[in-house]
Amino acid sequence: RRRPATLSAAAYGLLRKVMDPSVCAVTDALDMKAVADRFGELDAALAALAAGADVLLVPKDPAALLKKLTAKAFARGLERRVEEAYLRVAALKARAGLFSAPAPSRRGLSVIQSAAHLRAADRMAAAALAPVGLWRENLPGSRGVRLIGAGDAAAAFAAELKRLGMRIWQGGLPTAVVALHPRAYTGRIALGVAARELSSQTRGGLVVSLGSPFVFTELHGWKAGLCAFSNSEASQRSAARALAGRAPAPGRMPVALDLE
Repeated sequence: RRRPATLSAAAYGLLRKVMDPSVCAVTDALDMKAVADRFGELDAALAALAAGADVLLVPKDPAALLKKLTAKAFARGLERRVEEAYLRVAALKARAGLFSAPAPSRRGLSVIQSAAHLRAADRMAAAALAPVGLWRENLPGSRGVRLIGAGDAAAAFAAELKRLGMRIWQGGLPTAVVALHPRAYTGRIALGVAARELSSQTRGGLVVSLGSPFVFTELHGWKAGLCAFSNSEASQRSAARALAGRAPAPGRMPVALDLE
């Protein structure tokens, strides 16, 4: 069986060939099922480091892993790889100005979610929003939208639609919008059965995915949509603005979708 990209030297090689040889590469979560079900965490971390990763993301116990990794990495001759990873991370921090930033105040992490951070989040979310098919031709306009399979996970999405004057219906609308967030830690990023059944009743409209782009391959009959790649509040607001015809969708899908 093929290894997950997180542990693949070919994947990191392609990343640096396409982007930049000096790019700082971050793994996918080490506790994701594709890795955790087949490899011990230490072996996975060593494999990712040897393959070309510079930052190991989401181990179950970072402190314990670091302690083991320090000894094992050098025992396996990965000194040069550790040094490369360190230099790339240090260079990234330097470019971000972290070494010249003022000392943190007594309030510690109070800078998180500052006005500047929230504006940056909005800009990034708007830039990432990607179209699927003829999305502009399928905008609901004054007909309003129907939200399916979203619930509280799309509260900011619904609130922004209302703020923009869009009507939200509970059912009976031919052109529907499905706001979906696929389930993580299930072994596959997919829709729930209920969401698939509900969406199949209202084909022909426009789908908004607040997560994985692969939801579009499960919703047969849907030809257009928007993918926000995240259900963060910034992404939800961005998707709502595009749905209301107030903003473009300048991003692009990272994968080819087989839409029937």
